[in-house]
Amino acid sequence: MNVFLEKIELHGFKSFPDKTVIKFHKGINVIIGPNGCGKSNIVDAILWVLGEQKIKNLRGENNEDLIFAGSETKKPLGMTEVGAYIKINEEQLYIARRFFRSGESKYIMNDKYCRNRDIQDKLFEINLGGKGYYIFEQGSIGKLIELKPSEKRMLIEEAAGISQYLERKKDTANKLIIAEQNLETVENLLGDKESRLRELKNQVNYAKRYRNYQNELARHLKTLYWLEFNIYNKDFKEIKQKIEELIDRETLLSKDLNKNQKITIDKEGIRWNLEKELKESQRNLFETKSKIIENNSNREKLIQRNKFLEQRIHELLNRRKENENLISENKIKVEDIVMNKNELESTSNKKKTDIEKYKSSINKLREELKKLNNDKNLKSKSGFEVEFKLTKLKNAL
Repeated sequence: MNVFLEKIELHGFKSFPDKTVIKFHKGINVIIGPNGCGKSNIVDAILWVLGEQKIKNLRGENNEDLIFAGSETKKPLGMTEVGAYIKINEEQLYIARRFFRSGESKYIMNDKYCRNRDIQDKLFEINLGGKGYYIFEQGSIGKLIELKPSEKRMLIEEAAGISQYLERKKDTANKLIIAEQNLETVENLLGDKESRLRELKNQVNYAKRYRNYQNELARHLKTLYWLEFNIYNKDFKEIKQKIEELIDRETLLSKDLNKNQKITIDKEGIRWNLEKELKESQRNLFETKSKIIENNSNREKLIQRNKFLEQRIHELLNRRKENENLISENKIKVEDIVMNKNELESTSNKKKTDIEKYKSSINKLREELKKLNNDKNLKSKSGFEVEFKLTKLKNAL
């Protein structure tokens, strides 16, 4: 099988921001350049498009390290894509791999989206699948010599094209394990479904019996409803006849009702007039009651005033009695004085020596008598005034 890599296209891969096409010719192709110009990035691009999954083998930490990170003159890109054109005999195979900064990956084979597995199967067919033993880096020869027997075996199997079938065997074994697990799950489900099926059969039997009972019940109900219909139909006809009689009677009563309504309207007019007169009488009665209440209030006030005046008169009468008693006492004193005077005059001849003394005492007594007479006149005058006021109050009452 004649396999030849014709060219690769790089867009946004590591140090290649612009679309770059590198063509290869048959024979030895050499890429020459100073350190850091991107020679190793071309090898990384070939490994990546052929399906390398370990980013460390591509000299990176994560997939985003494969996307152009920007420079002083250019902005960072959001995706990277590497495409490879491989010529197999007379046919051409195009494979491409894309990765977006969001984490989405896409694989393309002959302008159609596909899986990475499809590309690997195709590469195994042309002896390009596996671990990439066909790419030798600096120090790779020493590593090959120092490989362990198991690693050498893997390398020989890959070179002989057996690794493809070993991978398929491994995938088939994994599928068989998954199939056995699915088979156990199906058996468990079948066991559950069988128990559920028995329950459903019992429920079907119950449903059939219930349906038979329902049909029997419906038949009996139809018979019952037919009998009830005949009874109710007979009653309906009788009630209908009675209703017709009642309608005729209602017509007659409606005529009487119209007459009674007219009479009622006339009586309503009379009642309205009577109510108007009654309201007028009630209003007059309310005014009369208001006046009575007002007169009663004034009467209560007059009664209280009369009680107060009577109490005042009683006090004045008591004072009058006191004055009269005082006057009578003064009269008695005057009489005593007069008697004393007579006695003194009768004894004046005997006791001439004491006349002067008695005269002086008599003069004093006369002065006191005058004062008493003046007090009597004043008290008589005040008593007269009290009697006048009392008479006036009685007239007012």
